[in-house]
Amino acid sequence: SREIAELRGLIRDGAPNQESAQLYMAADRDMMQRMMAASGANPSETWTRKMIEHHRGALAMSDIVLANNPTAEVRRLAERTRVDQGKEIAE
Repeated sequence: SREIAELRGLIRDGAPNQESAQLYMAADRDMMQRMMAASGANPSETWTRKMIEHHRGALAMSDIVLANNPTAEVRRLAERTRVDQGKEIAE
C-alpha cells in the first residue's frame, strides 16, 4: 500500500502519452505470458512462481524507465525497485 501511494503521488494530470506506453509493451507482454505459464505442485508453489515472474517484470520495467531519462523521483524509485524486487526474487 505504501509503494502504491508513493507511485500515485508521482502521477501528473494530463493526457496519456501513447508513445511512452509503447516502451513497455514487450516487457508487459513477456511478464504476462510468463505469469500465465507459471505453475507449481500446489497453490502455494504456483503463487510463488507467479510472483517471481511478476517481480521480474518490475525489474524489466525499471530498466526501461531508467534508460529513458526519468525524473529524479522516478529514478530513485526505479533504482529502489530493482534492489527490492531482486531481493524478493532471491527470497
